[in-house]
Amino acid sequence: MTEADYPYEQVKGQCRTDKSKIAVTVTGGSQLGVNDEDSLQDALANYGPLSIAICSNDQLKQQRGNSIFTPTVSCPSNNHAVLLVGYGKDGDTEFWIIKNSWGVNWADQGYFRLIKGRQAIQIGTYAALATVA
Repeated sequence: MTEADYPYEQVKGQCRTDKSKIAVTVTGGSQLGVNDEDSLQDALANYGPLSIAICSNDQLKQQRGNSIFTPTVSCPSNNHAVLLVGYGKDGDTEFWIIKNSWGVNWADQGYFRLIKGRQAIQIGTYAALATVA
């Protein structure tokens, strides 16, 4: 269903799927062979938005606004799934654009920009792609 028909609510509950409003159907998926940020960028450019794994830490949880998140504390292993939707550049600083699942009151309407090129919070170590019909 579309976000307009079934908005994210950030609470556990019963599924309320309306079969008459299904926009796409996931028919499969695959893990992509990424092992760094360059291969992740290539996959994003070729396939579109990707499910990726990152390491969520207390610094990420405190992220506010649209500043570029540049963690200062190491994060040892992946423990959180997000949607990688793009990348960009602000002056000389490259960044990733990521949609999180913590609701629109977190960071920048649920999205955040992550410093690119430093494998921050373990980005570039896992990506998956859904096949849709």
